Amino acid sequence: MRRPGAPSVYDRFRQLWATIDVVHSGVQRLQQALVSATSLPGAEDDPEALDQFVIHGVRIDSWLVDLIWLQDAWLRTGPGAQADSSEDRNLLDGLRFESELRLRKCLRLTAFYAQLYMSSKDKHVVYHAMCQLDLVPNWPAIVVEKCGPVPGVGPSSPEFELTDQELDWLESGLTLASFYHPSE
Repeated sequence: MRRPGAPSVYDRFRQLWATIDVVHSGVQRLQQALVSATSLPGAEDDPEALDQFVIHGVRIDSWLVDLIWLQDAWLRTGPGAQADSSEDRNLLDGLRFESELRLRKCLRLTAFYAQLYMSSKDKHVVYHAMCQLDLVPNWPAIVVEKCGPVPGVGPSSPEFELTDQELDWLESGLTLASFYHPSE
């Protein structure tokens, strides 16, 4: 229970999402600049430098994905899952809806990143991407959901459902990751 007059913690979620969006946009602009560069300062003689720079950008972005997934867990099963007031319950419902949309987009992004890792020279990184899925315990059920006639079940539009190609990338990523699993 929060103190009377204290701001709701739920207001901070939208602020954190806004910050994540700004950083994600910055990472995308950096990656676009790297991909379109004719040479990379200090790495002109390294043919693998671009690949490594892009993969580092992807890793940075994947940490943002982790933040979104951790927020979703906190809203659904953590301390934030119980709202104290009707105002907070309304905020929580809205946040859960937005969080689900973000979670679905992040699953699509993770599939794309798995494909990038698999085509890079540093393929072991796909293992780390697949391990991040642990933050979303029900991800196997979510990734196969399609838009359907039942409201509230599955994604609300095709933009939030994984394509067959994205599902293939995840499956291939999981398969490849099994070869890079650290030994006991």
